[in-house]
Amino acid sequence: MMKISTMGHACMVLTGEEERPILATDPWLLGSCYWRSWWMVNPPAEEQVRRVEAAPFIYITHEHPDHLHPPSLRRLKPGARTILLPAFLRMKMDAYLREQGFDVRILPPRQWVPLEDGVSVMSLPQWSNDSVLLVDTPSAFIVNLNDAKPLGGLLDDIARLRTEIGKPCIVLRSHSPAGPFFNYFEENERIPCREPEDYVRMTQGVCAHLRADLFLPFASQVVYRRSDSEWANGYRVGFDLLQAGWGIATRLCPPFSTVDLETLSLSAEPPAEWRGAFHDGQRALVAREEARNGEAALTDEDIAALKAVLARQRWLLAAVLPGGVAIESGGRRLLYAPWSGRLRETEKGGDCVIQVPAAALKDSLASGNFGDLCIGMFVPATLRDRALAGRVNLFWMLMVLADYGYADGILSRLRWLVWVWRVERRRPIARPG
Repeated sequence: MMKISTMGHACMVLTGEEERPILATDPWLLGSCYWRSWWMVNPPAEEQVRRVEAAPFIYITHEHPDHLHPPSLRRLKPGARTILLPAFLRMKMDAYLREQGFDVRILPPRQWVPLEDGVSVMSLPQWSNDSVLLVDTPSAFIVNLNDAKPLGGLLDDIARLRTEIGKPCIVLRSHSPAGPFFNYFEENERIPCREPEDYVRMTQGVCAHLRADLFLPFASQVVYRRSDSEWANGYRVGFDLLQAGWGIATRLCPPFSTVDLETLSLSAEPPAEWRGAFHDGQRALVAREEARNGEAALTDEDIAALKAVLARQRWLLAAVLPGGVAIESGGRRLLYAPWSGRLRETEKGGDCVIQVPAAALKDSLASGNFGDLCIGMFVPATLRDRALAGRVNLFWMLMVLADYGYADGILSRLRWLVWVWRVERRRPIARPG
């Protein structure tokens, strides 16, 4: 009897007879991420962690720390398991995992890879260095979309494959905001780009398109604990909001469910037994991180690194935000003017002013993950005009692409565009052999 269980945040575990683990995904198993901002609503119990530890295959969808979580990987330790990765054009996590001693296997795009008799997986890389994982089992077809937002053509391909396979379809997908969309201001007034209900409608649209039998809430099981991100808890899309707006044939499952893939019967951890209570040890960690931000100061090296990050997308930024981008951090206000390429300290100017805690900014520049700052929910942006919100969204997307190395010159951009065409183009996805 095969089952899937969801736990933690974006961790799915496929088990076979006698609860034997086969595959786990994105194991964030303990602690926090995004500079102590994100904490799990219901961290895995010790027995669940041991189940992940026993899985011979672990698939990591992408490099964000709520999916590639170093403290959890240290808990797993290298051993009798293989880490499966998407075939991105450029990434850092393959080298990092090998340095940690893990056996790493990069899955070829759009090809079925058998894990054992009757179980195959397919990795579908996306333009944004995210990926979809398809899992075919003897009795069910699983579509793990996690944070990926595939273009319509790929969804059509998956829907066609779902029809050809003819098995019950289970969809897992993030359904709550995680980014800058709700953290924009004009004259001290918050101006959300979307409504929480929009995420319910988007989730239903995907499930209806794929004619999913079950939807499992996934990759959205977090609570925000920092004093500068607690506001975001009011915009979380939890099960209650999903349930209130659900109006399609797909069965909406509770969070942290275990599904029997033969009968589609399920059980779920009751909320009264969730383990996400905020305890003194976590409060101390958050306080320590906030104190670190208060004590940090930007150095000349930090400022040079910030200028280099922004300069990678200079001419695109000139088109998107011609008035420049101001960064407020560590008591300083730095304006990057893309037309001149200058980064200078000034009290005026900029199409937007982005406030970044100093320690987080220094960390992101040192690690080469500047784009991650917009996901932690503690980086507000004040806009010169609310109509610029879409352009600031585009700014963050450009920064993420620069982090991945897709902005290092014309040839790098062209290679990325060719790769995107190859992984996103519509072509039939074959049924498992």
